[in-house]
Amino acid sequence: MALNLNFKNFALSTLASEAGESDNQIEITDYALFPDGDFTAVIWDSSKSSPLLDSSSEIVSLNRISAGLFQAVRGEESTAPKLWQAGSNIANVVTAETMKYLFAGASISASVSDITDNIYDMGRYDTNTFLIFTTAETYKTVTLPESLLADGITYKITSKGTKSSQTARIYPNIGDSFAHTTDTYVTLTSGSSITLCLSEGEWNITDYVNAKPNGIKKIDANNSDISFGDGVVFADTSAGAVSISLPSGEGMKGIPLTIIKYDDLDNYVYVSAFVESPGAAMIYGKFESMTFIVDDNDQIHFLNRYTPDNIRTKTVTASSTLRGQERFVIADASAGTITLTLPHVDRAIGESVTVKKIDSSANTVTVRSNGCTMDGASTFDLTSQWEYAAFASDGNDWFRVG
Repeated sequence: MALNLNFKNFALSTLASEAGESDNQIEITDYALFPDGDFTAVIWDSSKSSPLLDSSSEIVSLNRISAGLFQAVRGEESTAPKLWQAGSNIANVVTAETMKYLFAGASISASVSDITDNIYDMGRYDTNTFLIFTTAETYKTVTLPESLLADGITYKITSKGTKSSQTARIYPNIGDSFAHTTDTYVTLTSGSSITLCLSEGEWNITDYVNAKPNGIKKIDANNSDISFGDGVVFADTSAGAVSISLPSGEGMKGIPLTIIKYDDLDNYVYVSAFVESPGAAMIYGKFESMTFIVDDNDQIHFLNRYTPDNIRTKTVTASSTLRGQERFVIADASAGTITLTLPHVDRAIGESVTVKKIDSSANTVTVRSNGCTMDGASTFDLTSQWEYAAFASDGNDWFRVG
C-alpha cells in the first residue's frame, strides 16, 4: 500500500458509475469534495449507513486523473475488490495502515541507519544516517526521502569517511529541491554532517558541521582536492608546490573556505579560479592564508588574505626575490649592492611592500619589478641611508605610493 496522507474533511459521496471487480478507475459523483494527490477511501453498499455495517466494504487507494475520474488500487489492507453499483457510498477515511504510518512518524527521531551502499535512497525513517566508507571507497550518492514521506521531519546525515578524498553528494528526490539555491546537490565532506528539514517540497539546510575525526583537512602536491564544506584546509608543500582548483556547483553557498600554507619551505600554493582579477593567487609564507566564498549565483569570490606579523618583515643583506608575503623589507647594503625583485604583480594584489635602506655605504639598493612596471619604470634605486620607498599592486602593475 502507498502512503496516502492526503485528506479532506466530510469527503463523502457516491459512485457515479458502476465499478467492476477488476476496474482500476472509479468515478465519483461529488468529486470536488475529495483531495488531490494520493488518498485512501472506503466503498460500501448504499443500503448501509456506515462501512462498519457492511462486511464487504472495500478499501481503495485513489489518485485523481481528471475532474471526477480517479485511478484506483483495489482491495487494499486485506479487503476484497468486488462489483459496486452506481450510487454505492464512498468516503475519504483514515485507515489502520495510515495510523501506523502516523504513529511511526511520531517516534522516528531515534532512528539510526548505518549505510554502506555507494548509492542509497533514504527512507522516511533514516533520520540519523551515517555513511560508512571502506578504505578504497571515495564517493557515495544519497537521495533524500520524497516530500510525501518527509515533510516537516528533520534529517541528519554524517559522513564517517576518514580520507580527504571520501565525499558524498546529497540529492533531493524527483520533484523536490533545495531552498534558496538552484543547485541539484550538496557535497558532504569526510567527517562532516549536514542537517536538513523539508517544508513544502523544499529542503532547508539548517546546519553543516565540519568535524573531521583526524582534525583539519590537509592537502599536498599529490592530493589537492577540496570542498567548500572543508571550512579550513592546511596545504603542505613539503612534496612540492600545491595547485588548488576551487570547486563550484556544490551547493555550498555562503560557507567560507580558508586555505592556509602549513610550512615555511620555499614552495608556493597556487589557487584558482575566482571572480576578482586576475582570478588566481599564490600563498608563500608559513601560516599565510586566503579565504573564499561562493555567492548565490555560484560565483567564487576572494574575500581576504592574512599574513602573520612574524613573516611580514624581512631583513636582507644580499640580492633576493621577494616571495609575496613581505610587507616591510629592511635592506643592509654594507657588503655590496643589493637588487630586490618584487613578487609577480598578481601574487600581491591589493597589498603593498615598503623597502628601506638602513646602511650609510655608497652601495645602491635597487628595487626591480617582475614582468611589469613601477610608475612606468622597471627599477627604482635607494642610494641614501634611511631612504625608503613603498609600492602597491593592483594586479597589473606596481605603483610607488610612498
